[in-house]
Amino acid sequence: MRTGAVKWNGNLQTLFGYAAEAVGSDRAWWADRVHPADHERVLSSIQAVKGGGGEFWGSEYRFRKADGSYAHVSEQASILRDDGGCPVRMVGAMCDLTELKQKEEALLESEARFRMLADTAPVLIWMTGADSRCVYVNKPWLDFTGRPIEQEAGDGWCDNVHPDDVLGFMETYRAVSRRRRPFTREYRLRRLDGAYRWMLETGVPRLSVDGEFTGYIGSCIDITERKLAEDSTRIALEQREALLKEIHHRVKNNLQIVSSLLNLQSSANKNKKVAHLLKECQLRVMAIGLLHETLYRSGNLSKVAMIEYIRALTDHLLRSYGVDSNTIAVTVDVDQIGLNIETALPCGLILDELLSNCLKHAFPEGRRGEIHVELRSNPDQTVTLCVKDNGVGIPDAVNLEEVRSLGLELVELFSDKLEGVPEFRRDNGTEFRLRFSELAYTERM
Repeated sequence: MRTGAVKWNGNLQTLFGYAAEAVGSDRAWWADRVHPADHERVLSSIQAVKGGGGEFWGSEYRFRKADGSYAHVSEQASILRDDGGCPVRMVGAMCDLTELKQKEEALLESEARFRMLADTAPVLIWMTGADSRCVYVNKPWLDFTGRPIEQEAGDGWCDNVHPDDVLGFMETYRAVSRRRRPFTREYRLRRLDGAYRWMLETGVPRLSVDGEFTGYIGSCIDITERKLAEDSTRIALEQREALLKEIHHRVKNNLQIVSSLLNLQSSANKNKKVAHLLKECQLRVMAIGLLHETLYRSGNLSKVAMIEYIRALTDHLLRSYGVDSNTIAVTVDVDQIGLNIETALPCGLILDELLSNCLKHAFPEGRRGEIHVELRSNPDQTVTLCVKDNGVGIPDAVNLEEVRSLGLELVELFSDKLEGVPEFRRDNGTEFRLRFSELAYTERM
């Protein structure tokens, strides 16, 4: 090999800023421009290949450009030898890798930054490949499970999922993987002390620059304390619900006892007027009892299903008065309205008084007729109660404001309770209307 004889093509200026004619043929010129930190390694590798009989040499190093900056270069060369095996020439090419190296360094820096953030994050972070197998978990994950990354990689991390959660867990993951959709799920994961902790996991798809699906990345946060609080709250609500149902049940039973006592007293009393008054009291008590019965059977103890309550109350009054449905037809037309007990109770007692009056006075001497009961929900959030019949009606000579019967006094009293103004009409029988709003409910427990 001719020592020091070096020739360059025109790209020397294009890549590194040196004019070929200004560079001489001295090999030392090239060696002086190899970065000091790479100088010994590069020259030693050339000597090793030359002395070892090799035919090819290659290396990456930094080369100083004309402006004083260094370029990362890759150099590949063929060593030509004479018949005796002595090197006589090297023919090679240099390629500027600076941009590629910068991208690699930026990528390495980005990965290092991600790992630093992931390892200091207060959550468990994981990553899977396109095959759904785990390729990464952060330090908090390893600290949580107490296992090395080798055991968590692939499908190994699934070993820590609670046996009761594994099937649903995998089905969820397979389903979202097919659709490439984000997901959120809850499951139990075993901690290093053997205890299972509830995790809220969120995962999102990872996509390459070309938009190709490359797997999922996600995080897990420990929600065990929240789950315990939810369970405690749920149990407390169930207990409260059971207690309220029991209260309504006991109130209903106690009211039935009171009703039975009134019935016995009425049957034993010789005074028909007193017996009649006791009978009316019994019906009022039963109207209240039916309200509690409706709540007891309801799935919502904060609201009375008025359609069920009014039908039950109407049926009870028809039986109590021994009404033949072929003689007096009663129709109930009620919207799907739920009222709190503060509102439903006075509404039910008004209805009890009005229906009782209809059944006692509207159809004398076996007269046939109809009674219609309505409860309508209005657009302005009010409710209208209407009870009308086509019976004999109230004579025009009777001034309702001057009539002081207990029944009408109760209707007026409960109408005031509902903050409504009762209306009576006497066209073709009697019609009562009351428009009211649901009363404010006061929480007691």
